[in-house]
Amino acid sequence: MASYADDAIWQREQVVLAKEREKDPAGFVAPPKEAGALLQRIGIEIELPDRPKGYIKFSPLDFLVEEILPNGEVVQIDADPYLEREEAMLGSTLYADLIKIGISTIDATVRIAEALHIDLKSVGYAGIKDASAITAQRISIRGASLDAVQSLSIPNLMLRNIQSGKGAVTVGSLQGNRFTLFIRTEGELPASRFAGEVRRIERSGVLNFYGPQRFGVPRFLSHVFGKFLLQGDHVGLLKTYFFEESPFEWPYAGRLRREARPLFGNWKKLEETFSILPYTFRFELELIRVLMEYAGDRYAAGRAISVLPKQVDLWARAYASYLANRSLSQLSVRGSVPETIPMLLELGDKNRAFYEHFLQEDGIGNFVEALRPFRFIHIGNARELLALIRPKIHGFKVVPEGAVISFDLPKAAYATTALMFLFESFSGMPVPDWVARTEIDTKEVLGTGSLASIKSRFKNELQQMAEVKSED
Repeated sequence: MASYADDAIWQREQVVLAKEREKDPAGFVAPPKEAGALLQRIGIEIELPDRPKGYIKFSPLDFLVEEILPNGEVVQIDADPYLEREEAMLGSTLYADLIKIGISTIDATVRIAEALHIDLKSVGYAGIKDASAITAQRISIRGASLDAVQSLSIPNLMLRNIQSGKGAVTVGSLQGNRFTLFIRTEGELPASRFAGEVRRIERSGVLNFYGPQRFGVPRFLSHVFGKFLLQGDHVGLLKTYFFEESPFEWPYAGRLRREARPLFGNWKKLEETFSILPYTFRFELELIRVLMEYAGDRYAAGRAISVLPKQVDLWARAYASYLANRSLSQLSVRGSVPETIPMLLELGDKNRAFYEHFLQEDGIGNFVEALRPFRFIHIGNARELLALIRPKIHGFKVVPEGAVISFDLPKAAYATTALMFLFESFSGMPVPDWVARTEIDTKEVLGTGSLASIKSRFKNELQQMAEVKSED
């Protein structure tokens, strides 16, 4: 049976969606949102000045992310493949540059592991890169031959510069990320004013909020799932994950969740309902299969949750990120932003005390004990979060359709956070009428390369994504 990451499931779902769109076009256009609604949802509670409207991620070509390795090397999207690295050495680990489009790092690594018939833990990466983007990052692979890795052909991704070495890529083992972005604006920007704003955020920095992608596209509910996890309420988590509607996803998907709500406990019927969209509900279907297997077991809910370790870990961290956003917001309002703030999922009394009022408000007691059954959730040793970040600007240019900008951020910082202080940002559906449909080679505009080879390699994926936008 195909797994949740199998591209065949996605392709099968597109056939269903095409038919449903014809019957109910409105079911596939999310209603307009109030300005700032998404920011408030994820704990960002500050007033921002008037900014020009900017639409991001109209195309994956608009949002490029290139990982900066610990030694300062940038894993480039458009670099020519090369045969050797200076630090190359013989070893049992294979290293490769993963270039992907339209899928998360998690889904990409699952596809690689499945194609190579190796354990998912054998594929290492330093950070999770955006799904609605073109991204480049270094990964490590163990338990596979060089020939097998070189011969891989997987939709939505490619591996380049493959060679052997020692060790493995681990989470957090990066310096940061380089972003090259095209923001489509409502009318042409005043170039001098935009330049002044860019230099202002470079000089003064911006609050290091966790951006929307941390909270689970397209529902932005991962922190809510995390709250149930830290409460130890596994059944509540499953019900919320299955049935909670979001104004940020298609009304069609929300309607399916609403219709499925009375079926909780009737796992076969629930599986049939969610199987209508086997890719959109791929994780829900994984959970249901375990719930059917352990029907009647008092620990069935916890067993089911455990089959999605990477997602569950992200839920816990999303809740911690939500509390960090709320704390930064309150500190900013009081005008007392420190250099760093503690993170919730780190050991130490100071960390717990810093968030105690939020935890009490959410009915969370001993969350370390509540997380004990999920040993794959890493609780660290008093790491702190930078409260302010200063983007390192590499270039920017105003064009008739908007603005192109390239900058570096340290790890655990988001491009959408920096953009939030430059634009009133929009993304997703519906696409505003003022958004230009022009295609721009952002690297060419800034004189840093070209996306021609990438456009050729991912021609089919880009065309499929463009068709979705055009249907809107």
